[in-house]
Amino acid sequence: MAMIINNNSSAQMALGEMRKNNSKLEKASQQAATGVRIGGAGDGASEYSISEKMRVQIRGLEQDIANAQTGTSLIKTAEGGIQDIIDNLRSLKELALNAANDHNTDLDRETIQKEVNSRLETIDDIAATTNYNGRLLLNGNYGIPQDVSTNNGPTGTPTLIGAGTYDYNITRDGVYSISSNYHGHINITAKNVKFVSETAGATLTAIAIKTSSSGGTNVWLDDITIHNDNDTSNSLYAQGKCNVIQFQGSNNTLNICNSVQIFGGNCNNQGATLTNRENSAAINIGDGLTINGIGANSSLIANLTDVGPGNCHAAVIGSNQGESLSGDLTINNLSYFQSGCEEGPCVGAGRGGHIGNITFNNVGEIRLGTRNGNGIGASPGGSVGNITINAHRLYGKTGNYDGNGTVIGNYNGSNGAININADYIFLACKPSIASVGNFTMNNNTSGTTITAPATINGTAYNPSGHSYIANPSQYPNSQVFEYTSPAAADNNGEKLHGLVIHTGTKANQNLRVIINSMDTGTLGIDPLPVNPREAAVNAISAIDNAIGYSLNENTRMGAYQTELSYTITNLTTASENTQASESTIRDADMAKTMMEHAKYNILTQSAQSMLAQSNQNSSNVLNLLQ
Repeated sequence: MAMIINNNSSAQMALGEMRKNNSKLEKASQQAATGVRIGGAGDGASEYSISEKMRVQIRGLEQDIANAQTGTSLIKTAEGGIQDIIDNLRSLKELALNAANDHNTDLDRETIQKEVNSRLETIDDIAATTNYNGRLLLNGNYGIPQDVSTNNGPTGTPTLIGAGTYDYNITRDGVYSISSNYHGHINITAKNVKFVSETAGATLTAIAIKTSSSGGTNVWLDDITIHNDNDTSNSLYAQGKCNVIQFQGSNNTLNICNSVQIFGGNCNNQGATLTNRENSAAINIGDGLTINGIGANSSLIANLTDVGPGNCHAAVIGSNQGESLSGDLTINNLSYFQSGCEEGPCVGAGRGGHIGNITFNNVGEIRLGTRNGNGIGASPGGSVGNITINAHRLYGKTGNYDGNGTVIGNYNGSNGAININADYIFLACKPSIASVGNFTMNNNTSGTTITAPATINGTAYNPSGHSYIANPSQYPNSQVFEYTSPAAADNNGEKLHGLVIHTGTKANQNLRVIINSMDTGTLGIDPLPVNPREAAVNAISAIDNAIGYSLNENTRMGAYQTELSYTITNLTTASENTQASESTIRDADMAKTMMEHAKYNILTQSAQSMLAQSNQNSSNVLNLLQ
């Protein structure tokens, strides 16, 4: 080997190895000191990125577990308040039963009334003050914003309207059960009448109901389906010259309990007199009608059908053809309303007819479909007053046989101001755009979605930016108006309510807790008279309804707690598994790390020794100079 002094390759090689070993020793020392194998991106870029995401996931899961636990505590607080209300309702039931007994004098009942009033005040106090972390729970702020009525009408054993074809007169208030084999006219002169079906789920046919001409009649329909859209001799007898339901006079109410379907119209082979069916509204409002949804799941479907085109000119709900009615129509608190017709409006004035103002208040969903008429408004030659719609979702379509159909407003008629407030609106002038029931419609030309001028959610109606032509290649004149309110834009048109318990690491992973109002007004027991005895008897039914309502609320609280319990279990499992996976990626194997540390410690010391020996090679050159 040549003896040189300018370059010492062996020393350089030893120095390089020492540096490598020292770097690995430092890394092993760091891993041993911190307990982690991946301390930064330099230790493994992809592993570092994956483990950091897992750490974020773990922190999120831990917070979600805490959220679910605090949410459970919140719901338990609400449950406790509701249970206190139920306890007070039990006491009220005892007091009402006591007052209903004739061993009490009126003076005794007055004493009982004082205790009843005290209990009612206690219930209102509980509803007004039950809170978690200052957030009031039972005052209705986190319930479904639907001022639904709990007035289920008359109670007691139903009177049967038996099978056969005959007229039936109702002169006394009460509950009446209709046989599925009954056909005929039901004439009501009583003031409070509730109808149920003798057989649950049965379809009633060929029935015409008429109220007293004096007005002020309250009718309840509970899970009733009436189909008069058929061509039978019974239909001819029952509805040859009248509506399915005809209200007379003013101040009438129709109360919808659960699911109700009313179908009228459809003449064909039964003779000329049957054309009156198609020129008669399915529900004639008389000189004023209010339709109320009872409970949180009230649904009304009303149709007026026709075998042949161009014959059906009455409104489904409103006036007959050519009939002028002075009263208003108000529809309140229905969860779901659907209506379809041929030439006339779904809701409004028939051809050449008139009704007053049309108002929808607090309706969950409205669906309207016409062949060549209008959804809400007036037919040709007809007129209506102001049209006001307050709903969550509003759908409508018209088939436009001759291009004059209108979804909201007038079809060659007239109307007052139009004011629509809805979270989501979808109106179309072609049946292919918005499916609403089984309606047969033509696809010829376009019509009008909304008759201007109108106001949409407080802003003057402007189709710009909301109207467009749908599927122009197939339906070149297919007009659509679509609107989503800002409050609903973040949830595909759904406006959400209730308390949010966030239970997941994503933005949309949460549990919405609905807690309805629990005050005495909502419970239907404000006021609650127990004097005289008849009032006490009525109070018993009201208290039973309130107890049922309260038990439903507390049952839902229990369901929420069960769901959160499962959620906590799942979140805990997910957190444990994610932590284990993150540990596999990031944590150091201490036995292996200490082995590496010892290895590179020895190699570093060995390299230092070799470097020292290599540095001695240059000094050997001096021996040549001696």
